Amino acid sequence: MRTGASEECGRLAASRWGGALAATLCLAAVVGMPGCAGDGTSRTGGTDAASYAPEENSAYNTYRRLGYRLEWSSRTVVSSRSRVEQVMTYRDIVLTQDGSNTVTLLESTDGAVRWSADLAGDLEQFVGLDRLVMGDSRRVVACSESEIYLLDERTGDLRDRQKLTELVNTPPTMTAGGLAVFGCPTSRVICQDVVRRARGWAYGVNGAVTSRPVVVSGNVVGLVSQGGDVLFLDAVKGTGRGITRIYGGLANNPVSDGSAMYVASLDQSIWAIEPFGADRIRWRNRYEQPITAQPVLHGDTLYVTIPGKGLTSLDTATGVTNWDNPEVDGDVIAIRDGRPLVWNGSDAVLVDPRHGRVIERETLDDVQILRADEFVDGNLITVARDGTVKKYSPR
Repeated sequence: MRTGASEECGRLAASRWGGALAATLCLAAVVGMPGCAGDGTSRTGGTDAASYAPEENSAYNTYRRLGYRLEWSSRTVVSSRSRVEQVMTYRDIVLTQDGSNTVTLLESTDGAVRWSADLAGDLEQFVGLDRLVMGDSRRVVACSESEIYLLDERTGDLRDRQKLTELVNTPPTMTAGGLAVFGCPTSRVICQDVVRRARGWAYGVNGAVTSRPVVVSGNVVGLVSQGGDVLFLDAVKGTGRGITRIYGGLANNPVSDGSAMYVASLDQSIWAIEPFGADRIRWRNRYEQPITAQPVLHGDTLYVTIPGKGLTSLDTATGVTNWDNPEVDGDVIAIRDGRPLVWNGSDAVLVDPRHGRVIERETLDDVQILRADEFVDGNLITVARDGTVKKYSPR
């Protein structure tokens, strides 16, 4: 456990008058503290309080024009010669995992590091982070290709490790009952009952499953294989609720609004496929090139960047194009005051939802990852390559 110096560091940094001295002492304390290695051991503390100093005017104005203001700036735990590779954001916590498989939990209120845990060596390949809440039990779920690690959300202690029946290559899709559904490179889909520590079912498909399955409704999950199989499965029983075929795999993940699954495919089409009924294809739009961008749903609108057309808005009921804008590319990561916020890895763009015109375009220097903790008017979380984490709230 990290104690003593980190507590004093937090006291100074939280003080109104601590200023630069507090930041310097915090950094010295953190750098000087020993870490823990290897098998799921955790350490608390680290960055016990975040900086609240105003940003430089240029950065301040950049986010202000997008409709946000800085709440705090902090640092997550990143091993030397590594960088943050996974980020999950929630209203109350932020989870990160770096390339050395160190998982860190930061407080959303002030950016303080609650704990960090070293799960495995650099050679272990991890596929996803998630959160499991069952009654009073709260667990951070970190999944490698072969194991599920369950960490106590409060302390970071390793509570359980569960071996998977075969290698997986997608993040887990967690159901409300604690079932984890994975896609596998071996042309199978598998399920693990995380709560009961029980091996679930396995279902064979045509081709590897490299895209994350999606919950369609209740216990029904939908998925697409690289061979073009489109399946709807009962996550409890592992039985098929419907099978359809398309003409290619995916370079993204399917999405669902509960009535249909929307698939942007390498077969140069976007599909709306219903899980029930005789005619499962609600609509199909054909395009000139394969579609690799991530589709995103908001209300009755599907947003996706289409090669040659740019960001495109589609009606989910009919597939009719509402508008497209060749000057905008990337994924819609949030809705701010009714307007889509688009991120392409360097630029953040606010778009008019009615006509698709650009309202504001800003280059976000040093931002590696951009997330929102809630899709509609949530907070923005930015992660830089050096591990700096910042929270911006709607203004």
